[in-house]
Amino acid sequence: MKSTYRILFLIRKRDLNKDGLANIMVRITISRETAEFSSKMFIDPEMWSPLGKAIGRTKEAKNINDALDRIKIALDNQYKTILEKDGYVTPDKLRNTYLGKEIRKTTVLSLYDTKVEQKWNLVGKTIRDTTLSKYLATRKRVGNFMVHKYKKEICLFLYSEYYDNVEDRFSFVKFYFSFIFLLLQRLQLY
Repeated sequence: MKSTYRILFLIRKRDLNKDGLANIMVRITISRETAEFSSKMFIDPEMWSPLGKAIGRTKEAKNINDALDRIKIALDNQYKTILEKDGYVTPDKLRNTYLGKEIRKTTVLSLYDTKVEQKWNLVGKTIRDTTLSKYLATRKRVGNFMVHKYKKEICLFLYSEYYDNVEDRFSFVKFYFSFIFLLLQRLQLY
């Protein structure tokens, strides 16, 4: 089924601020589902066209229309990106991505899988296949530990929660958790 995608700019004449200006809202409609958010711009209701633009040739009207065009272009680009990545788009997902509220679902194991994939590409060039097998074994051990300890993979296993409780006899665990901690720091997740 083909989905319809539309962006509409509107104002609420009943909800004016203390200066008598109306907030310009952005409504995203995809397949009859809608999501709204504020553009954080205000306009005099007399300057607003029902077509979703500011009326007039004043500097203020041109600035508002340019800003609304930039919002539409950014939403269109986000729509295409999400559609290519996930195969479907919802209005809430598009709104949250545009507003920067997208939730990154990253696990320690997925970060480690990324590292293993990078090492996989280096086999034969700068590292040996035995080194890769050590990375894979470590990934398996950490995964098994998380499942054993927490009965599931955790969305974000904070390094400091576990590292402080590790005894010295498990120095290899400290080493691998320090590696994961560095990886989290480089990806700016911790």
